[in-house]
Amino acid sequence: MFVVIDNETEQSISNPSLMSQIIIEKLVVLLFALVIITILPKVVPQEVEQPQEVEQPQEVEQPQEAEQPQEAEPVTYDCPEDCICHSKKVNCQTSAEVSSPLPSKYKILDVVDLSMPQLKRLLENSPSIIHLGLLYTDTKPTVLIHTPGDLFSKMEELRVLRMKGLPSKQLPFNFAVAVRNAPNLNSLMTFDNRMECNCDLLYVMKEKGVVFIDNPVPVEDCKSKGYPKDSYSVNEFKETICFPPTAGTPTQPPTVKAVVKVKTPKPRPPTKKPTPPPPPPTPPPPPTPENPNKQPVVGAGGSSGVMAGKFMHTVHIS
Repeated sequence: MFVVIDNETEQSISNPSLMSQIIIEKLVVLLFALVIITILPKVVPQEVEQPQEVEQPQEVEQPQEAEQPQEAEPVTYDCPEDCICHSKKVNCQTSAEVSSPLPSKYKILDVVDLSMPQLKRLLENSPSIIHLGLLYTDTKPTVLIHTPGDLFSKMEELRVLRMKGLPSKQLPFNFAVAVRNAPNLNSLMTFDNRMECNCDLLYVMKEKGVVFIDNPVPVEDCKSKGYPKDSYSVNEFKETICFPPTAGTPTQPPTVKAVVKVKTPKPRPPTKKPTPPPPPPTPPPPPTPENPNKQPVVGAGGSSGVMAGKFMHTVHIS
């Protein structure tokens, strides 16, 4: 192996100071080359990236409007006269007269402004109705002020009863009895009609398991019935008056003391019982006839008697 040494190298080898200078120069060149290699890419302008096109937001599809269910066409072939029937619902107003049973497919019945005779005939012919609404728009104060006790008695399937719009704003008299006689009723809505200030309806509801499914209006005018307050919420009246927690019997209203003037009748003189007439006097015995001749009476066995006055004495001589 042969190594070629140029003159400069030979001189540098023979001269150590020169050798050091050469090495330093080469190191400087090398360092400069490294700096250029490092800095040059940053100095040379790179191609500027073109901004990407911003994607345009896609149009949001508008939700399609839900198709409204088409209302079933009114049924006419088996619908009572002056009533409107849809599928399972019947609406009878004002002059409706029903004299035959409703078909069993009808489950909801709304009655508007029927008189009591009309209403009674209709309900008697509605054994399959589950949901009954009694609605009143008539403002006459005499509308439904009394409920017959057997009004719902033939509605075997009735579960929900709604009563709305009574002019008096109060449930009719005898309503509790009508509820008791509804065979399978379990839910009651009274809207703005308040119950009377007594426990009758609440007793019946507890007995049958009937509940309010709305928020009934307060019970009012209770002071006139002898209770401490004039107005109670239904829950308060139920818990403090009808079913108090510390007693087994309902709280009775306090006794109202009233001053009543009673005219005392004048005493009648005792009636004298008629004294029975005294018994007739006993007639005296007939007198014994006297012996006109006063002759001695001789008895048997040699006895002799002497008549003295009205009596005769017999003397026995042995």
